[in-house]
Amino acid sequence: MSIALAACGKREEAGDYAAAESAAPAEAEKTAAPPAPADALTSRVLGGLPADRRFVVTARVDARVRDTYRASTAIEDLAAAHGGFVIRNDIKAEVSDTREFAQLDGTRLELMQYVTRAQLVLRVPTARTQDFLRALAAQIDFLEARSYGAEDVQLEWMRQQLTARRTQEAQQQLGEVASAPGKTRQRVEAIDQQLQTKAARDEAVLAQALLDDKVAYSTVALSLYQAPQLRKTVLTDFDSALADHRPAFGASLKQSLRQGWRGLLLVVVGLAVLWPLWLIVAAVVGLLLWRARRRRATVPAQERG
Repeated sequence: MSIALAACGKREEAGDYAAAESAAPAEAEKTAAPPAPADALTSRVLGGLPADRRFVVTARVDARVRDTYRASTAIEDLAAAHGGFVIRNDIKAEVSDTREFAQLDGTRLELMQYVTRAQLVLRVPTARTQDFLRALAAQIDFLEARSYGAEDVQLEWMRQQLTARRTQEAQQQLGEVASAPGKTRQRVEAIDQQLQTKAARDEAVLAQALLDDKVAYSTVALSLYQAPQLRKTVLTDFDSALADHRPAFGASLKQSLRQGWRGLLLVVVGLAVLWPLWLIVAAVVGLLLWRARRRRATVPAQERG
């Protein structure tokens, strides 16, 4: 009996131990802290590329910072310290809500909630992009998203080289044809073709330089914002200001009477300006009255009766 009880006790202890072991990882997962921004910004896309091939590296980071303006300035300095430069820096405040409240002292309190956002685009030497992003982590309060890309342009780079070489050889051949003795028309055509080949060569050289620049410098796009902020502003209440500066009743009545008298004088002056019209009206009225009296005098007394 005691042996059976001991065996049961051991099984219960083993079950409790297994349950504790299974619960421990779950608790660890709940309490595990998120990775540090420096670790989250690390990737082999930026630091483990083959050295014998050419890549166009791009990176995008969306994050919340403690202060948008200070972080933007610090990032500009950080890019310069790593041999890079900034080609875009846009900052704006987005207002999400605005409310006003009347105060007892006759003013109005304006409460404004807004979020300050920044959009930056930087060019950083490809070899130092990983170091730049690790240093960038010091400015990040919360990393929302990051996206890295490395486009293999080795074959495109070879195609640009072959195109430039081919146009260079064609230019040399056309130069020899243009300088050789022959008919004027053929030489003019050769010179024209030579100019077209030079233009193609220049385009090939520019395309090669553009591709080399993309390979040498990565493009990093940053989207930053900080937590919503509250701005308090005391505004003048226009209605209260009108009430404070409105004159008393007696002064208002006196001012109204004075303005009314001035208005009457202006009306009289305006009517006086139209005196020729009044003369014509008086003449017409007099003529009508004269004709009416004459007509009444010529009517027989019988008809009037």
